[in-house]
Amino acid sequence: MDTSEEQKLKLRKAFEETLSSDLRYNKLIEDMDYTVMTKAMASNKEMKVMGCVVCMFNCVFENNPAVLIVFSYFPKEDVGSKHITEKAMSIWDLLQNTFITLDHIDVVEPKSEGYVYIISIKKV
Repeated sequence: MDTSEEQKLKLRKAFEETLSSDLRYNKLIEDMDYTVMTKAMASNKEMKVMGCVVCMFNCVFENNPAVLIVFSYFPKEDVGSKHITEKAMSIWDLLQNTFITLDHIDVVEPKSEGYVYIISIKKV
């Protein structure tokens, strides 16, 4: 498993690459389609942090350019897993240590799926 510093570097690098990419999430964060998000993340499993698949998208949040950072976590696959709340707090700590401030963070557990999503947004 990557050390905390390696995970921070991985997140910062992905953040910078996202800023210059054409990956966009154009819907309201409140209306996120998690089935589509799961499929997008399943096709992009290169980036794993803390046992989660991570994807980043450019977006608009509160009328400002931002980056949407989505951690997809499947608790049933995580052997020896922490409680979902503990996992979310560990990820939140990592994000705060990496980006200093976040503009939005939420944990979502859609009833139709076994996945848990940790959604964060960082304005740029």
